[in-house]
Amino acid sequence: LKPPLLSGNTRSDIQGLRALAVSLVVLFHIWPEYLAGGFVGVDVFFVVSGYLISKHLVSEVRKTGSICLSQFWVKRIRRLLPASLFVLLVLTLASYIVLPEHLWNQTLVEVVASTLYVQNWLLIDSSVNYLAIENEGSIVQHFWSLSVEEQFYIIWPLLIMLAIALAKYRYGLRSKEPSYSALKNVQSLIVAVFCLSLGYSIYATYYQADLAYFSTLTRAWEFALGALLVFGADSSAARALSPNYRAALSWCGFAMITISAYCFSENTLFPSYTALLPTIGAAMIIVARTDGVSVSFGSLSRIPAIKALGDMSYSTYLWHWPLTILIPIVIGKKIDDWSTGTVVIVITLICSYFCKKWVEDPFRKSKADSEASSIVVVSALSGMACVLLLCLAIYQLSSARAQNTEPTGAPFSSHEEIQASLAQTMSLSSWPRINQLPGKHAQVAEWVIDACDSPDIHTPADLKRCMYGNTTSEKLLVVIGDSWATHLLPAIREVFSSEWRIQVLTLSQCPIADVPVHRWGEKSEFKECSQHRKAVLQWLEAQQPNLIIVSDSPISTAQRLLNAEQLPAKTISDGLAKTYNRIRALNLPVLHIESPPRINCYFEKIDGPHQCKPEGTTTDERNLSRVKMDLARSMNFDVIDLTFWVCTKDLICPNQIGHRLVKADSGHFTNEFSRSLGVA
Repeated sequence: LKPPLLSGNTRSDIQGLRALAVSLVVLFHIWPEYLAGGFVGVDVFFVVSGYLISKHLVSEVRKTGSICLSQFWVKRIRRLLPASLFVLLVLTLASYIVLPEHLWNQTLVEVVASTLYVQNWLLIDSSVNYLAIENEGSIVQHFWSLSVEEQFYIIWPLLIMLAIALAKYRYGLRSKEPSYSALKNVQSLIVAVFCLSLGYSIYATYYQADLAYFSTLTRAWEFALGALLVFGADSSAARALSPNYRAALSWCGFAMITISAYCFSENTLFPSYTALLPTIGAAMIIVARTDGVSVSFGSLSRIPAIKALGDMSYSTYLWHWPLTILIPIVIGKKIDDWSTGTVVIVITLICSYFCKKWVEDPFRKSKADSEASSIVVVSALSGMACVLLLCLAIYQLSSARAQNTEPTGAPFSSHEEIQASLAQTMSLSSWPRINQLPGKHAQVAEWVIDACDSPDIHTPADLKRCMYGNTTSEKLLVVIGDSWATHLLPAIREVFSSEWRIQVLTLSQCPIADVPVHRWGEKSEFKECSQHRKAVLQWLEAQQPNLIIVSDSPISTAQRLLNAEQLPAKTISDGLAKTYNRIRALNLPVLHIESPPRINCYFEKIDGPHQCKPEGTTTDERNLSRVKMDLARSMNFDVIDLTFWVCTKDLICPNQIGHRLVKADSGHFTNEFSRSLGVA
C-alpha cells in the first residue's frame, strides 16, 4: 500500500513493517489456502499511514500553530497519483485486450470509482445489492483500501484544523502560536475518533459484515491508533526504553501480526475487535523504534531485500492483484500450484521495480516547492481525465457490440429441442457465438424492473404490482420461495398467463424451509425472512389459491444457515418439513419446481464445451435437491426437476446451450431462457 514518505529520514523498521504487510496481502491473494488471514496486512498499512501522516501534521502544528492544507494535499497528490493513475491506465487497456466482454462494464465502473477514490463505497453498494453479489472480483478491486486512505488524507487534516480552531476560539490564541490547549484538543479528537469508529466497527461487522469491511467509518480507528502513537511512541518515556525491552516489544508485535495472518480467515468477524490483534502488533513495532537495535525486528528490516520491498510496497500493492487475475487468463492456467503463483510474484516485483523507478520516484523526488500548487492539481486532474476518457471510449465500444448481441430468434420449442441442442453443444471444440452477455441486463424483468423479488405482502400496491396474467380470472396461482422462484416467472407466465391470475410472493435469499439464515454479506439472522414466511402461510390460508408453485435454492440456503448444529441436508429437510406440513394442511394443490445446480462450465473460462468436467460441488448441490424433492413427493406434491433440461447426465451444466445464454449469473436463468422453458 502507499507509504506516505514525508522526509528523507525513513525508519528502517517501518519500511520492514511495510514489507511485512505487503507480503501478507500478496501471499493471501495468491495462495489463500495457506495464509487465510493475510488480509490483515491492509490494517497494518492503515496504522503506519495514521502514524506518519499525523506525525507530520502535529509537527507542523507545533511549529506554526496551524496546517497548510494546500501544501499537504499537493505533496499527497505528487506522491500517490502518478503511480495509481498509470496503473489504472494500463489496466483499463488490459481489460479491453484480455478480459471477456461481459466483464468490461463492471471493470470500467470500478476503474472510474478507483480513479475518483470512491471504490470502497462502490463495493459497499455491491455488497448490499443482491444482483451484484455474484460479480467477479475486478482487476481494480484492491483500490478499495487506497480509496479509504485517500479519504483519510482529505478529512484528517480538516478535523485537526477544526480542533485547533476550537482551541483558538476558546482561549483566544494568536494564529501562529503553538499551544498546549490546541494539541490537547487534537489528542481528544484522535481518542474520540478511535472510540467511536471502533465501536461502530464492532456493531457493523456483526450486522452487515461486507459494509463494515469496506467502510471508511469502520476503519478510521486504525488510522487513529497510528495517530495516537505520535503522542506516545515519540515521547521521551518511549525513547528511554532499554534496547532489550524495545527488541522484545518489536518481536511481540511481529508475532501478533503473523499469528493473526495465519489464524484469521473469511469466517473471522473483521474488522471488529479482532482487528486489534494485528493493529496493536503494528503499533508495538512503531513504539519499539528498533533502528540500530540488534536482534530486533529493526535488524531484520535492514536486510537489503526486505528494505527494497518496503521501499516499493506501494507499487507492489498496485500491481499484485491485477496480475493475479490477468496472468492466469493469459496463460490459461489457474493459480493452483506453486509454480504459477511464483510466476505471478516475480512479474509483480518486476513491474513494481520499474513503476517505482520510472513513475513514483521522478514525481516524488522533484522539487515540490518550485512547482505551483495549481500546476500539480491541474496535472492530476488531467491524468484522471485521461483514464476516464479511455473508460468512456471502451464503454462506447462495448455498447455498440452489445447491440449486435441482443437475443434473437425463436425460443426453444420443446424439452427435446433443448436436450438435443445441449448434446450438440457439448460435442463442440469451441463455443458458438452467444446471443447476449451475462449480467444484470440479462436477468428476468420481473426481478430487475418490477422488483418482484421482495414484494411486501402487507402493502396492496406491492401485491398489485407483482400480479401477472389474467388479473380478472378467478383461478389464482401463487409463486413462493426465493429468487430461484422469481427467475422462473417468465416460464410460469408463458404457461399460465392467459387463464390464471398469478400472484408473486417471493423474497430473495429467503428459503421455503423454516430455518434461520443470514443474508449474503451479513452475520446476523435474516429475521425478515421468518416474518415473511409466516405472512405467506397466513395469506395462503386466507386466499385459498387454486395452485401454489414453490421453488428455492438449496445450496444458497445451506451456505447461509445460521449456527446449524447438524448436517445442512438434515437441517434443511427438517425445516422444509415444517413449512410443507403447514402447506399440506391447507389441502391445496402444490407444484414443487427444482431448479438446476449452478453452472460449472463457463464459456469465458475455457476454449470450448469439450473441456467441461463435472465438479464435486455440483454433486453436493444435487444431493440437497434430491432431499427436497423426496420430501415434496412424500407430501403428495407434484414435482418438476429442471436439472437435466440444462445439465448433462454427468452433471455438466454449461452457461451456454447453442447460441443461447442459459443463466445471467451462476444460478439465475436469463429472461429469454426462462421464457423458453415455458414454451418447451
